[in-house]
Amino acid sequence: MTSEQLHFKASEDSWSISQCLEHIILTEDMIFGMIQEYMKNPTNPEDKEKIQYSDQDILNFSTDRSEKYKAPEMLLPDEKFDNSEDALNELSKQREAVITFIKQTPMDELRNRVNESPSGHSDVYQSLLFMAGHTARHTLQIEEIKSAANFPN
Repeated sequence: MTSEQLHFKASEDSWSISQCLEHIILTEDMIFGMIQEYMKNPTNPEDKEKIQYSDQDILNFSTDRSEKYKAPEMLLPDEKFDNSEDALNELSKQREAVITFIKQTPMDELRNRVNESPSGHSDVYQSLLFMAGHTARHTLQIEEIKSAANFPN
C-alpha cells in the first residue's frame, strides 16, 4: 500500500487506514493488558450470573458498523505509521502474545474469571471475543475506505 493510500481519508472527519491500524493496535494492547490483570485475580464462577451478554451479543455489537462511536482519548491514533508493513509487523508481534495466551490458558480459566468492563460484567473469554470483534469492526472500516470512489490507485 502506498503512503498516499495509507493516509487517504474519504472525508475530513473520517479516519485513514493508518489511523485504523494504529487504533486496532492501541486497543488490542489495552484490552490484552486488562485481561492479563484479570488473570491475576482468583476465579469467581459465582459471579457468572452477573454476565448480561451472550458471546454472540458481544460479537454482534462489537462488529456492527451501523453506529459510530468516538474512541477514548487514549486510543485515538496520531498517524504513527508511514507504511503498512510497520503497522502490520507491530500488530503481528502483539498478536503472537495473545495467541500464545489463548493456546496456553484452559477454557475454564477464561470462563471462571468474571470482571466488570465498561459494557458490564463479562468473563475473560468474552473480553477476548470483544477484542477480536473490535478488530473485525475496524477491518470492515478499512474495506470501506478502500472502496471510496476517490481512493488513490
